[in-house]
This record gives sequence, C-alpha cells and structure tokens, in this order.
Amino acid sequence: MRNRNGNDTNSRINYIERNTYRDEDELLQFIESTMQTHLIPGISISVVKDNNIVWEKQFGYANIENDILVDENTMFILSSISKTVTATALMQLYENGLFDLDDNINDYLNFDIIHPDFPLATITFKMLLNHVSGIRDNWSVMPYYDGDSQIGLDYYLNQYFSLEGDFYDNNLNFTNTMPGTSYTYSNIGAALIGLLVEKISNQSFDDYCNENIFEPLSMNNAFWFLSEINNINQVASPYQLAAGSGDSCFEIGCGIYDESNPCFCDAACTEFEDCCYDYEDICGENGTGSSLGSLTEEDHYGYSDYPSGQLRITSNNLAKFMSAYMNDGVYNGIRILNSDTIELMKTIHNPLSNSMQGLMWYYKNSN
Repeated sequence: MRNRNGNDTNSRINYIERNTYRDEDELLQFIESTMQTHLIPGISISVVKDNNIVWEKQFGYANIENDILVDENTMFILSSISKTVTATALMQLYENGLFDLDDNINDYLNFDIIHPDFPLATITFKMLLNHVSGIRDNWSVMPYYDGDSQIGLDYYLNQYFSLEGDFYDNNLNFTNTMPGTSYTYSNIGAALIGLLVEKISNQSFDDYCNENIFEPLSMNNAFWFLSEINNINQVASPYQLAAGSGDSCFEIGCGIYDESNPCFCDAACTEFEDCCYDYEDICGENGTGSSLGSLTEEDHYGYSDYPSGQLRITSNNLAKFMSAYMNDGVYNGIRILNSDTIELMKTIHNPLSNSMQGLMWYYKNSN
C-alpha cells in the first residue's frame, strides 16, 4: 500500500502493546495469527529494552511470487517514519549553530516560498517541523514513479513553489490559514526540510544522512534510493490488498481505523487527503467489501519528495536509530544528537494547533 501520511502504524499493531504474553510461543502464535487475519505478507520485528536490542525475529515473505522469505537483511519502506530521520539531520545542523528554529526558511533557499493569502508572513524551520507552515500537499502533482523519481528534489520543490513553476497552484499548494496558526500534516513540508539540509550542509540529502546518521550508527542497510541497493531481493515487495472486507477495508482504505472509532472514507480524508484514493475499489461502498481479500504485488516505487517517506531499512537498523533516541541521543557510545535537542524535539510547541505534535515526532495514545 502506497502511503506517505503520518498514520502508518495502525491500531492492529498497537494491539500488541496492550497485551502481555506468558512465553515466546504465545507471542509467536499471536503474530502469525495476526498476519493471517490481515493478509500481511511479511514482517520483521526488533524489540528494544534498556537501550539494547533484546529480541529479533522475521516472519513470512519479502516476495511471495519468487518465494523469498523475510530475513534479517530484508528492508521495508518506512513511509512517514522516514520523517524522523529527516528531522534528525536538520537538528544536527541546528546544534552546529547554522540556523535558528525561528529563522525564515527563505533565507536558506535559492527560491522564495510566499503564502499567496499571507504574503508578509514568515515560514520558519519550527513551523515545518510542527506541520503548521501553511503548506499543503497537492496530490495531483505528487505522483509515484516506478523506481526512483528522475526529478531532483531541488528542481521539484522549486517548481512547486515558484509562481511560474510547473507544479505551482496557489489554492492547492497552500492552506487558507496563516503560517504558524493551523495544523496541516505536510509531506511537502518534510521534503523542504530535506532540501534545507542540502542547502545548509552543501551536501546531497542522502549523502548527509549516510555520513552523519547511518554510518555512525552502523546502519548498513538504510537507503533513500533503490539505485543504492545492490540486491533488490533484499527489499520487501509492496502489495496491494484487493476485494477486502470488514476491518481490513478500513485499515487499508482509510489507514486510521481503530476499533473504538471506525473511520469511513469521507471523514478520514478531511485530514489525510490521499488516504482513500482506492477505497471503493478495495472495500466497496461504505467499506462492506465482498470477499476475504487477496494480495497483488506492485512495483517498487519512489517520489520526488522522497525525504518525506522513502527510506528503506531493516528492522535491526531502525532499532539502532530508535535506541539512540531512547538513550538521549546515544547508541553504542556514538552520539547523534544532544540530550537537550532530543527533549526539544519531544516538546509540544503549538498545543492549540495540535496537542500531540512535537518537532516532527508526535505522541500517540495506544490505549
């Protein structure tokens, strides 16, 4: 399923957190049963406790058609969890004193971003990180490509924000609210953070991440582009659920289903504008569906705003990154951020706009 929104972890995964298991066999039985119920092809799990990876296991298939099992080297596309890496790169540069969070981002770009309804308003780094920048995702010019996008990040965003740009639309590219005042989840805003990393560091975004995050943490299986991966069989194939029913319809069609608040397409799309592009095809009218469902393999894909969600990584490597955040910025003796910066990122800066959003990281109730 192709999804760049911030709701990639749904309630069925949170269900694991709400249950305790007497032994490993009981846990394994639950995982395998959940995979079967929800038609999950493959999964890789790494458990972190006390800043150490204490349990890892893989299940199912990376590619069903070619009989390729998920193993410890299988990479999955992270979707919006990628944004935490993007934010980490930016905050490293912040720690180096190269910008202030309240600076105007236009001072660091080679083009100006002007909100058409509020031309005098400043868009800051903090606004991008908090999703209150007034920048909106215009899905009509945010296509998926087979393989990596051939349109560079700088060119794409220039064309998205420049008045004469091929992808510019003064209505669809911006919200109708003043920057800094209203929450709108923005993949384009996250892509801008990636571009700002490039401009401030004078490196390509992927090179910067390799040198300053992945290599220091020994994240040897973490890549922004398919072209960087030597063996494509190490990447789990994406699958589309077709002709589903019941809970699976809501999870796949809307992406934010939970058992206490079943979401229908029209309600879900108020906030997550692309989540229902294939809802009726998958679930039928009102999500009733007609059969148990089946999986169809899709091609590996990419998009021009890649810092918003295109990172492919193993669960082990992701666990190393998570451990650094759990241990005040340090993993295995290597520091990637100062503890004060970690706390700053966890702080809610605009509670009136969104009471759960920190600097790119956000809180989620799993009860």
